[in-house]
Amino acid sequence: MEKTADAGRYVYSDNQAFGKTQGCVDAKYKQELCTGVQAYGSDHEDADAMKRLIVSFTETVEKSDACDRLAS
Repeated sequence: MEKTADAGRYVYSDNQAFGKTQGCVDAKYKQELCTGVQAYGSDHEDADAMKRLIVSFTETVEKSDACDRLAS
C-alpha cells in the first residue's frame, strides 16, 4: 500500500519510494528532478524506513552538484 508525505512530495511503500526535489529544474526542459529508491531482496519491508530514506536522499540530491547544474 502506497503512502504519501509532505503534500504528495514523497510517495513510498514497504520497499520503494519516490521524491520530488525543490529548486532543481532542468533549464532546457523545465522539468523538476525526481528521486527514487527500491529495496528488494529482503523479507523485511518497512514503509517508515523507506520514507526516511527517500527524504534524506532527496535532500542530499538538492544539495549536490547535480542539482546545481540543473538549476543553472
